[in-house]
Amino acid sequence: MKKVYERIISIIFVGFISITLLFSLLFNWHTMLESLYENKDKILNVRLSSEYVKDVIDSIDSAYTEGVFFRKQYIDIYGGLQKMSGKSIIWDSNPNNTIMIGSDGKLYSSGNITMNFADYYSNKDILNKYAEAVSDLSMFTTQNDVDLLFFQAPARYDADEISLPIKISDTSKDNVDYLYSQLKDNTDLTVLNSQILYKEQDIDFADLFFKTDHHWNIKTAFWAYSEICKALNNYYDYKIPELYFNIDNYINYVIPSSYLGSLGVRTGGLFAGRDDFDLIYPKFETDYVKTICKVDNLDISRGGGIQYKGKFEEVILSDVNKLKSKKSEIIFGSYVSSDRSEVIIENRKSATDKKVLILKDSFALPVSAFLSTCFAETRLLDLRYQHEKSVKEYILDYAPDAVLIIYNPGAYSDTFFNFDKKN
Repeated sequence: MKKVYERIISIIFVGFISITLLFSLLFNWHTMLESLYENKDKILNVRLSSEYVKDVIDSIDSAYTEGVFFRKQYIDIYGGLQKMSGKSIIWDSNPNNTIMIGSDGKLYSSGNITMNFADYYSNKDILNKYAEAVSDLSMFTTQNDVDLLFFQAPARYDADEISLPIKISDTSKDNVDYLYSQLKDNTDLTVLNSQILYKEQDIDFADLFFKTDHHWNIKTAFWAYSEICKALNNYYDYKIPELYFNIDNYINYVIPSSYLGSLGVRTGGLFAGRDDFDLIYPKFETDYVKTICKVDNLDISRGGGIQYKGKFEEVILSDVNKLKSKKSEIIFGSYVSSDRSEVIIENRKSATDKKVLILKDSFALPVSAFLSTCFAETRLLDLRYQHEKSVKEYILDYAPDAVLIIYNPGAYSDTFFNFDKKN
């Protein structure tokens, strides 16, 4: 009798999987093709190696996973059942994708940090190399009458503040502090270590980051923006009026329980809940032209651009009215754009007549949005996708007044600190 029961369950399960696969292929084939297109570089880079076979299999697996019919609903239900069962960990077949709830109620990944070594001291040689690269860039910018500022975003995980159900090897907090120690005495640049700044200002660590996303939240990004403005005024005499970096001169429209971030999409909204999302935009008058690169890995001048014109809340922040009405999906890239190799923002009503180049990871998107109010032109380069010129070549061609580096410790890698050559 038991064998018959098990056989019936197996048949039902196989039937369910087959129907799900059929419906996925019939109705979500376009999502699968989009996913394959995103991984086109891996697939087209044909080579005789086990790595290539793995890349192709992973790309196909990712495409199918993204296109599974009712995928989000399945994830939601599974995460909700885990929560009801009192579990704080959602295990994954890939150990690096395991998600857990910390003592602060936020989600954490077992493998979300790029530099993730068990021994902190093994990072020192790598970080010394990055410090040398930044110091060399500071000499280059000084020689070309360009100001340089490096803002270090804080680590999201702090073992002194948070306990996790399973131990992870995350030295990102120490990495930020060590890199700062190697750069702080350089007189040719300004380095802001946010891990020092927020403590000096008695900001609660628990308020810095989203619950379901690895990014800092929008209020923290605005705080980072204000600190950058103060530093530009204090160290380089930019004379940015306080009007532009005072939160009282901005509308802050909060959309409650509306945002499911990069970690939350892997657990569903029932496991740890959803985040509030802040739409912060100026009360003062704005007038913009924004151009984002159309073709990945090319400059706008070569690959073409997509152009938008209008006010901050229409152009720099994705259409506020659509976000408020939830007609547009809320994503971290609702500020400026999703990560692109190049973005050019012209501001016809800026606080200064200066030009700025921002070397960025995704953390810098909302910060760059706010910074665009201060500069006649703001350009963003993401070195993961920018392959046309080296940073130094770009600086010579563009001749900005300032270069800002805005990186979080998860971005500490050779790609982000390669300023001399094309990536």
